[in-house]
Amino acid sequence: MVNSTMVFWSRVRAQSQRHIFRLRHFVRGKVFAIEYALQNQRSVIRHLIWRGTWSLRRKASKASKRAKYVKRKAGRAVRDFKDSTILSLPGVSKARLPAPPVSHLLKSSDRPTEQEVILIRQAIKSAEVELTRLRHIYVPNALAGERVRSSVAWCKIQHSKSFITQHKALLSPIRSIPAEIWEEIFAWLSPFCRQSLPPYGSVHRNTDVPWAVAQVCRTWRAIALSMPALWAYLPTITLTDLKSETDRQLEYLGELIHRSKGAPLKFYIDGPRSRDHKLHPVITLLCQHSEQWGNISMSLSKTTVASEFKSIEGRLPLLSNLSLSVYHGARLIWDETPLTMFAVAPKLSTFSLQGTLAPGEMHLPYPQLVNYKEDYILHHGHINFAENTCSLLETLTLFDVPSSYVFPSVTIPNLKKLYVKLPCGVQEGFFSNIILPSVKEIRILGYEGVVMYGLVLMLSQSGRGSGTCPLERLYIRSIDPLGNDDLANILAQTPLLTLLDINLPEGEATADGIHNLAYGHPDRPLAPMLETCYFYLPYGVSVGKHASAALNALASRRCELAESTEGFILPGEVKQLKELLVYFEMFDIAASNSDADVQQSLENWEESETGRVLSGIRWQLHKEKPSRYGWYEGRRTKLGLRWKDGVMRLLNRVEGIDVPNFNDIYYSQIHYMLKEIAESDFRSLSWKAHKILDKWEPMFKSSLNDCHWVCQSSSVVYIPSNHARRKSADDAMPIVFGLKDDDSHLQWAWLGMAWHNLHHLHD
Repeated sequence: MVNSTMVFWSRVRAQSQRHIFRLRHFVRGKVFAIEYALQNQRSVIRHLIWRGTWSLRRKASKASKRAKYVKRKAGRAVRDFKDSTILSLPGVSKARLPAPPVSHLLKSSDRPTEQEVILIRQAIKSAEVELTRLRHIYVPNALAGERVRSSVAWCKIQHSKSFITQHKALLSPIRSIPAEIWEEIFAWLSPFCRQSLPPYGSVHRNTDVPWAVAQVCRTWRAIALSMPALWAYLPTITLTDLKSETDRQLEYLGELIHRSKGAPLKFYIDGPRSRDHKLHPVITLLCQHSEQWGNISMSLSKTTVASEFKSIEGRLPLLSNLSLSVYHGARLIWDETPLTMFAVAPKLSTFSLQGTLAPGEMHLPYPQLVNYKEDYILHHGHINFAENTCSLLETLTLFDVPSSYVFPSVTIPNLKKLYVKLPCGVQEGFFSNIILPSVKEIRILGYEGVVMYGLVLMLSQSGRGSGTCPLERLYIRSIDPLGNDDLANILAQTPLLTLLDINLPEGEATADGIHNLAYGHPDRPLAPMLETCYFYLPYGVSVGKHASAALNALASRRCELAESTEGFILPGEVKQLKELLVYFEMFDIAASNSDADVQQSLENWEESETGRVLSGIRWQLHKEKPSRYGWYEGRRTKLGLRWKDGVMRLLNRVEGIDVPNFNDIYYSQIHYMLKEIAESDFRSLSWKAHKILDKWEPMFKSSLNDCHWVCQSSSVVYIPSNHARRKSADDAMPIVFGLKDDDSHLQWAWLGMAWHNLHHLHD
């Protein structure tokens, strides 16, 4: 009986505890939900207050600017009225100014004749004499306090100045510029009137250049209206079902086409991929003028293209550049009816394709294409790589090709640029069958390095006809490191190579490729024409001892050479390597001064006790230092005395440390931090940082001959001993603190950022 009672109460107690536990969690959940809702409401209210404040400030700024403009305009009107009123009073003599000799030119921008120029100069000379006389009258009267006479003289002076200014404007050289020069200037203002295509994306933007220049004066308007090419760039055409918007588009486009007067049109049509636009009035209007199509881009469904553009077949005499983004509609009906409307285009030379079209669905005049591109499409292989199909092809771009795709056995005689983005699991013989006897530039982005064997085979086959592979620029980016002999094998096949951009090899075996580039083969040098060499450092990879030794050997053997003055080299010689750097993308920097870490590895700066102490202080300053973008690690923007005292104590510690060797400073990287603090707006901290740097300056200058690798933005550059920066110690000081950004290095930025930047590399 006792046992059963104990069991009963134990069960009741356990059940009660479970209920209490559940109730406690339920209450906690409700409290958390209420706190979250309150916090969310606070954020919404805070955002609304900020948005309202920002809107009020913006309106107040606009109102203030408008008030200032109205005030200036009213002031000018009052002064003009006052001057005209004073001069029109009875008894007030007029200024002795000549009558305008060419009054018809004062309200036009016409060019004066030679006889009219003589008359204008005589009138200006007479007005200047009258102005001098009035000033002699005004100054004594003003000093004597005669306000009435001085004000009258002042009005006459202003009237004389206005007369002189107006007539000098008639002699301005801008009136003498011929209409042909204005046409050339207007053509350069409009991006699509240039000979070369603009960067990718500008086709989507509108320009106000024709309307702006046509509203300046009658001469400019006449010149603008006489330039059909200025009006041939149509704004972005977005198809819509709204009748009011469509009517505005028709009116606007109709006027532009009328003013283009037969010039090749450039436009971009954008329509929803999920809908099929049939019998759209805008497309009908454009198809009526298909004889003027020149540079066209479309993003439409296949049904829309097949139904709306039938009428343009055989009516494309001026079409030179075509970019299609064609997708199957929302019904997902896989209609394989070929699109033949672009099959006859005598001047078509550049073609780009995106979308879901299958091979055979797009008929084009492939034998006449010069630039061809397949970008992010579902099915590759639209172009038929036959001898007579790609004989004129100069640029070939293939992005995201299938892993099973392999180039067919074909020779493309005129291909100069090849851009390929490879998928994961690409075939080893991807490049094995293609022969490019005229190739100048190759860019490869891949996930694996297994294609290197096929690339070497392609390069060797491409050089059989002439005896030498003509490749000059090679860019290779791969997630996997290169094989042991890949770099050496590639360089052995490319003796004319002038630019090399590859991943930095890892390990002792793969670093041998850089050693081979430095010392060459026993019988011949590798890449003797090489002038620029970039090595990319992937994320999470550091410069090891073997890579550092190989890079320093390459720098000492190739960068320290004297530049050839004859412009050619003899057999067995090599050109000076003018640019050698190790770079990485900005988003790969996990910590500050990553470029300094690479510099430290390349310079082989060793750790010491002083260097460790300075490095620890640098990290403390890193958490506290001011920055032009605010504060590190979320520090508030309000400053306090404690913060300044803490930073000053750290700077005093640095000042009190006896640095026996400059390597300790370079190893700790503290001089970069002191340089930033010295350039800040905090006077006491800036003064202290300047004092420390001035103390170390003799040590910096003495170390310049031993410092060759220099930080530059997100890269480390080698500066040889005979470089122009080393002419004097003062000119060489940027070597200590890093060089400024150089836009010349942006040519390799496409490799890691976004491959779609290559859309118009062939332009």
